[in-house]
Amino acid sequence: ASDYTTANATLVTLTDSAAKASGKYTGYEIDGTDVSITAAGTYVFSGDCDNGSITVKKGVTGVTIVLNGLTLTNDDRAAITLNKTAEASLIAAAGTTNTVADTEGSNDENAAVKVKSGASLSIRGAGALTVDGNAKNGIKGAADAVITVAEVKLNINAVNDGLSCDDELNITGGTLSITAGGDAVKASPDTGDTENPDTTSLGNVTISGGTLTLNATEDGIQADGDLTISGGTFHVKTNGGHTTALTDDSASCKGFKAGKTLTVTGGTLTVDSADDALHAGTDVTISGGTLTLATGDDGVHADNDLVIGTKGASSTSTPRINITASYEGLEGTTVTVYSGDIDVAASDDGVNAANSTLGEHSDKYAISIAGGDLYIDAGSDGLDSNNDISMTGGKVEVYGADAMMDAAIDYDGTFTLSGGTLFGAGMEPTAGTQAYIAVGETSPS
Repeated sequence: ASDYTTANATLVTLTDSAAKASGKYTGYEIDGTDVSITAAGTYVFSGDCDNGSITVKKGVTGVTIVLNGLTLTNDDRAAITLNKTAEASLIAAAGTTNTVADTEGSNDENAAVKVKSGASLSIRGAGALTVDGNAKNGIKGAADAVITVAEVKLNINAVNDGLSCDDELNITGGTLSITAGGDAVKASPDTGDTENPDTTSLGNVTISGGTLTLNATEDGIQADGDLTISGGTFHVKTNGGHTTALTDDSASCKGFKAGKTLTVTGGTLTVDSADDALHAGTDVTISGGTLTLATGDDGVHADNDLVIGTKGASSTSTPRINITASYEGLEGTTVTVYSGDIDVAASDDGVNAANSTLGEHSDKYAISIAGGDLYIDAGSDGLDSNNDISMTGGKVEVYGADAMMDAAIDYDGTFTLSGGTLFGAGMEPTAGTQAYIAVGETSPS
């Protein structure tokens, strides 16, 4: 409702000295400036309180919390808490600005908004909400918790992680601006807890819409499980961007990171990351979207299979990938390109079939190009497979290094060309048996 009255809601006013409530729903308890919701209903909060809290009791569902011009801080714990297995919607009322925060000395909940084990929180509304995590995290969901963000203007500033949920984190819309000393968006079960390890949370992040501006010291978006992007506009910067020099003990500061699979079917992704722009512990699939990537390491990295485009696609222009700066552009145990308009600038290899755990040589390595339009400008090898390369379609223009021992096309197994158009240019080999064609002056001074 655009207007909240005591006839359709309970109105709660918070001040530094007290909380006062009246209205339709009586499922609440007040202790000074601490308000506990004990039953379903719509509770509308307004006012300014330097040390208060809103808590939804354990197991209570059907709760709607409306922030209607509220500034709320808590000195020693979360400003808003959903206890175990509770379910609530958190709405920023139209035309209002709201702020919830903890303080630097808080050490209880370690988040400004806390969603405890098994609880579910939906954040939406036509207003604005700012969350300041001054102790540790901004918004944090525990084991088996689910957090969903829809249409809302959400600003998060956090000492550590910005928006985090151990089990499932879903973003369907809204305008999100997150500045984080750790990860900006995160789903990471606490499996390392020696007393009570989390063995049930999925660690999944799913994003289908919204505009996200993420500035993180560590990862932009991290999912220990699956990371799925089907829509949205992203501006992601990690650890100062691609010009930051990393050391061996640097924390992970990737743009999009998945412990399992990373899937992109749509959206506009702009990434400036010190570490990999896109990274997955298993497979990466990019079948849609527009990606502009600048990274100090790999543009797109899959520990297992990297697949770009759609098999049998009639258009070569989808997805659109432009890697403007990278160490290696596209890397996986296997790299398969079905379609897409792909530009790669790399200081080392442009496309690399390799895996550090499998060693230098393996019959699992392969680069397969069946379609698409690839332009590769590499500082080392253009196409580099530690086993085979095959090309059955598409168009590839590839430039290798201007240094000896590197080439436009480098393979340790076989290279099979049965379709498509290929142009490769690199340095003239000075030794070995690699075949080449020299165009122009063969011995430049």
